[in-house]
Amino acid sequence: MFKDYNWTGIIITTGNFLASFFFSKYLTNSLTNNNDALNLVANVFSILSGFLLLVITMSGENSSISKSLNALDKANQSTRFYMRFVKSYTLFLMYIITLALIFVFYLLSKDKTHSGIYFEYTKTTIAYSISFLTCFSFIQSTFIPLKIKELFEEKKNMNT
Repeated sequence: MFKDYNWTGIIITTGNFLASFFFSKYLTNSLTNNNDALNLVANVFSILSGFLLLVITMSGENSSISKSLNALDKANQSTRFYMRFVKSYTLFLMYIITLALIFVFYLLSKDKTHSGIYFEYTKTTIAYSISFLTCFSFIQSTFIPLKIKELFEEKKNMNT
């Protein structure tokens, strides 16, 4: 039963969660109290979104190649595309959520009319969320070049 799991992926994702947890625990104030750092995160995620769209496009292009494929291979190709799309789309959503949280954090940081425990709790929760998602998304993004290479090799093999 446990042989069917992708243990490498599970270990990497668990490590990523732990790294992101410790990043958010110890470096949230350094990140959220530095406008340059938040702007850098926003710029990097904007650029990474373009690479992620490249992965989605290449994956879709590869799944549309169906020369001389039998029904089983076509079904596998469709399943592979769906899995890749969900992974890429989830990462894209993490970028968008992080960028939206940065925007909301900027607005709340400049708000001088509200105060109180709930307001501060909301700001703190958003700050920790930004830190966690920044670290988690960035680590996940380091695998984008490997996906592009894998998709290119897959297309090359399909055309031969």
